[in-house]
Amino acid sequence: MFVGCVSLRVTKSDHQAELGYWVGRPFGGLGFATEAAKRIVYDQLNLENLE
Repeated sequence: MFVGCVSLRVTKSDHQAELGYWVGRPFGGLGFATEAAKRIVYDQLNLENLE
């Protein structure tokens, strides 16, 4: 089953990051994008806490 996708683009030289996501309509509002975004940010940026 394909729910959606999340991507993270990091430009370390500029100290910037861009997060993008897409979620299929049947899955909107269920927290999938939020959870996926948190996990990719934690993994790629080695963050302990995201608010």
